[in-house]
Amino acid sequence: MNLEERMAYRRDMLFNIVRASLTQFQVDPHDYHFKIVRIDRRGHCFVVMMDMLSAFMQSQHGKHAHLSSIANYLTQNAMDRYGLVVSGVYWRIDEGMHSSDYEALAESPSSDAGLLESDRTDAVAKRSLSRC
Repeated sequence: MNLEERMAYRRDMLFNIVRASLTQFQVDPHDYHFKIVRIDRRGHCFVVMMDMLSAFMQSQHGKHAHLSSIANYLTQNAMDRYGLVVSGVYWRIDEGMHSSDYEALAESPSSDAGLLESDRTDAVAKRSLSRC
């Protein structure tokens, strides 16, 4: 494998870790959408950005202690299973989307949940890089 293929493979492994971790904590796949940002040149260190439905965040599962447990589990699981560093898990409430919007996005073959275009994401990635 060349470098590009290895980086894509590690990214796919992290996607699987995030999904498995959220499933482990019984988070419904329709309650979230996530993005993964690579923050190093070789693709070993990442930041995970979670967009959650407001209904989820207002439930018992959306409490700070529960979200912290999920983030810790996800971070540890990524390191233990694949040697990937997750230097941060960031949560935000997405008021504009409903669970039906997430279902349509998940079913869309052209959607790529791992790409972010916003400048804010770049700033978060730069801050997290110092932890990597």
